[in-house]
Amino acid sequence: MKKFLISTHGFNMGIGGLKVLHKLCHLLNEKGYDAYLIPLNFNEPFGIYENYNVKMVTQEILDNLENVVVIYPESWYGNYLNAPNVVRWIIGPPSEVHVNTWSDKDLWFWYLPFYITEKYNKDKDNMLYVGEQHRDIFYDKKLDRSGSCWSLRKAQDIIKPEDYIHPVDSTFIPYNVAGDLIGLSNLFNSKDTFYCYDNYTYISIQSLMCNTDTIIIPSKKSIEEFQNGYELNKYLAYGIDDLPRAKSIRNEFFDHLNIIEQNTEKQLPKFIETCYDYFK
Repeated sequence: MKKFLISTHGFNMGIGGLKVLHKLCHLLNEKGYDAYLIPLNFNEPFGIYENYNVKMVTQEILDNLENVVVIYPESWYGNYLNAPNVVRWIIGPPSEVHVNTWSDKDLWFWYLPFYITEKYNKDKDNMLYVGEQHRDIFYDKKLDRSGSCWSLRKAQDIIKPEDYIHPVDSTFIPYNVAGDLIGLSNLFNSKDTFYCYDNYTYISIQSLMCNTDTIIIPSKKSIEEFQNGYELNKYLAYGIDDLPRAKSIRNEFFDHLNIIEQNTEKQLPKFIETCYDYFK
């Protein structure tokens, strides 16, 4: 039985990609598989989340990589471990500068179908979604609400100020504020509306969990493409004019959220089976 080795930075509550890499290690260990974390950069501080069952790489693992499935996220260049068994976990949109450094023999898994394009669609049936909802933090606290908040996140180098549509007195949410989940939840609970220019961030779902009207500022994708990218996207308003439709089905949101959480339990065994079959 091959072990699993996941390449990542240290845990950061405010960075979703890092959270799911660490949680995958946790889930594999919880299911009785042997999974480890390895830092991309050994010279930087590397924190772990005390609530996760994770282990750090050992020299024995590194000396026997032929018996290991190494998992790299989509934003990693090449194969710095020279591992023979490589999984590329596409947690965000793949970029040409990274993909061009990968091997054709690598096995791809997609976090969401949202990231599959005509150009990048290798192993498009391989799905592995790992959710971390923090439902004990993000919920409607029945507070008095007024005004709005907004965030750029990954759109900060894409959207220009002249294209902003949020009210001028709206509260700005900096990129890294998501590390303070309780503070972020309290902010969402104090506002009527959240305007999000990042079409890919999970804090839009967390906003909706707080029962805040959540408006995604449309990119070049159509509303059909946006909604087909992730099951829960249909509960988000894709532009201001779409808000009435999104609000009309919000009562279905939490039931659907339960189903999404259950999907992780279904996809993980398939992920393990596919890896074992592919890297025989």
